[in-house]
Amino acid sequence: MKNNKELLYLQERAYLRELAEHIAKASPHLAEFLVSSHDPDIVRVFDAFAFLIANLRDKLEDDFPEIVHGMLSRIWPLALSPIPPTTIVQFTPADDEHQGTAEIPIGTSVSASLNGQWLGFKTCRPLHIEPLIVQERTVRKTGTHSEIILTLGQTGSASSFWQSGPLTFFLGTDTARAAQLSLWLDQHICDVSLNTQGGRRTIKSFPYGWYGLLDEPLLPTAKSPYSGLQPLLEYYAVPALYNFVTLDISSRCAQVPLNDDGTFELILRFEGELPLDDVEGAFLLGCVPAIHLENQTSPPVMLFATDSLKQFLRLFDPHRETNRPLSRQFQQHIDGIVQVKERLTDRLRRGQPIRGSVLSLTLAPGCYRTLGEMYRFSRLVNQAMACFISQSTFVMLEIFTPDNPEVLWQFWHVDGLRPAM
Repeated sequence: MKNNKELLYLQERAYLRELAEHIAKASPHLAEFLVSSHDPDIVRVFDAFAFLIANLRDKLEDDFPEIVHGMLSRIWPLALSPIPPTTIVQFTPADDEHQGTAEIPIGTSVSASLNGQWLGFKTCRPLHIEPLIVQERTVRKTGTHSEIILTLGQTGSASSFWQSGPLTFFLGTDTARAAQLSLWLDQHICDVSLNTQGGRRTIKSFPYGWYGLLDEPLLPTAKSPYSGLQPLLEYYAVPALYNFVTLDISSRCAQVPLNDDGTFELILRFEGELPLDDVEGAFLLGCVPAIHLENQTSPPVMLFATDSLKQFLRLFDPHRETNRPLSRQFQQHIDGIVQVKERLTDRLRRGQPIRGSVLSLTLAPGCYRTLGEMYRFSRLVNQAMACFISQSTFVMLEIFTPDNPEVLWQFWHVDGLRPAM
């Protein structure tokens, strides 16, 4: 299969030949040069021009990732990051007997074995567990209305009533069915009722699901104006993580009397005919999403290292393709950085001690046409460093040359520009 550039090249070459035939018909005296010419120089001109235009089209049609990716990495780097492994964890009591309610905080560690390798996960949301299990799920249709009947049974210590609390249901891993349930729970639900001890009681509480989940992103990211885009990315990557719905009837019915066998029915009534006949595998209790993130094993790369600083400055060469002489001059200035050293220092700001850094930069004068050029380059580097330290600190730049241990230039401190939080 031909790659994209080769395909574009063949398309442009075919277009040039068609254009040559069209011009030859309009100007017959040029026909021997355009259509029937066997001159290898003319053929090479056609091929070279087709190759240049193919390269240009390839750049235009790839949406300029060198620009788009650079912008995304600064304003919303999550879009360029891979989605880590995720799963749904269900907590069940030992011997199927609850010992009352339980609170599982966010970040609880769990582990699983896969092919002999243990993988660690951490829960992404807090989980409240009530001493209930779903014993039976039934769908009933009457033509004008539909009902989902959940038979809940209390476990653990025997009691004649359930002290109600929020119930978080997982709608299952079948994304299509979970999406239908989300739609009907949001738009078509009429009421929620309890059927226990031979009587049915309608309550005003309605399930809520998507609205809360969209405000609780799965991946840990800082708040930004683009945080609203995160659910869009997460949903299509791991849709099961949004298959949750919560029902809390405690404000309407603080105590639910139980049947003699410790059960009661929770009935969700909908207007219209539900397009589902079976909800087995849905409405699971005790479930929460979890994510696998490895601990950081190495410190971040600091710009106060020689190679890192030089690599960073090369990113700001806009003339690599348009002005080669100017690009070579910029690269030569960067190559003049021989060594970068950093040491911590303190100074007083309004009577308060402030910790900062002194950056010792050794430059090779031979990489600059004059000392004036080297001085201006040093000032630019000094100003750029302020963009990468917080406002609660500062940086000072000292310039050395390889053959002189004395400071050549020392610049005034520059306060950091990044917000502390």
